[in-house]
Amino acid sequence: MANVNHILRRLPRSRTWRYLDVKWLGSYVTLGPYNCFDIFEANNIEAAMQVSVLVGAYGHGETSVHPAVDWGQFKHLVRNLPELPPV
Repeated sequence: MANVNHILRRLPRSRTWRYLDVKWLGSYVTLGPYNCFDIFEANNIEAAMQVSVLVGAYGHGETSVHPAVDWGQFKHLVRNLPELPPV
């Protein structure tokens, strides 16, 4: 199981990596279908996908990206849904 911090130290110092706008929040080991979660914030889905590709390539593992919002932002989104016609 590869830890993101270990992988980051092994990554080449490429132009792409230096300008990737992400912030790592933590790494967690879990029970279940995934051995490890690396949680990070990215300003857009493209940056998240780049992280996924880099970690997958240099970590020799399977990666997936799961976009999420915090609970307050979710409630705001739900409260501002457009009105739907009656069923």
